[in-house]
Amino acid sequence: MSASKVIQDAVQGVVASVNHGSQMSSAIKQSSIEQATGVEQVHTEVNTISQTVSSNASVVNNLASASTVLLTQANSLTAIIGQFITWNRQGVWW
Repeated sequence: MSASKVIQDAVQGVVASVNHGSQMSSAIKQSSIEQATGVEQVHTEVNTISQTVSSNASVVNNLASASTVLLTQANSLTAIIGQFITWNRQGVWW
């Protein structure tokens, strides 16, 4: 085998290796883009969940306040009605 053939084969091997490395680099780049997109989607969904949880907590606080007001009003109404209805010891009202 001649020296030029050896050099030519070596150069072709280097070119093939560079091409393979370039293909691998492109695949890594594409995978990185896909991964970044996936991470961004997860980030967006976590933010949405966080906002929903915060909103739900606010609704629960409002419901708790409303329940307290309703309980107070129910107790007041019971006391007012109690002034008009009296029961004797036999359970008959008069």
